[in-house]
Amino acid sequence: EIMLSKMNPDVEAIARAVQSMDAAALDAESVAGMIRFLPTADECVLVNAYEGDERALGKAERYFRALTAVPGFESKLRALEFKQGFASAIGAVRDWTECVDR
Repeated sequence: EIMLSKMNPDVEAIARAVQSMDAAALDAESVAGMIRFLPTADECVLVNAYEGDERALGKAERYFRALTAVPGFESKLRALEFKQGFASAIGAVRDWTECVDR
């Protein structure tokens, strides 16, 4: 829940941002944290099997439930991480090629 406290408090908004791969709503640090704390297969099954009042769930469980409703959520997060890191990677390659050219 520590990672979630640094993000948008609305887990549904986070899920929508993942669905649309919205880099403006999910900065690189948030995406990296989300990938580090992806729900396990067992956690996905447990939160999705819960049939009680969703308000009784903790923030982490509500987050997992919203995230797992996004088709391909892990792939989307990893693609977003790649996209966000691409510009800095290109800059590093340019620096290396300039060194080689000298």
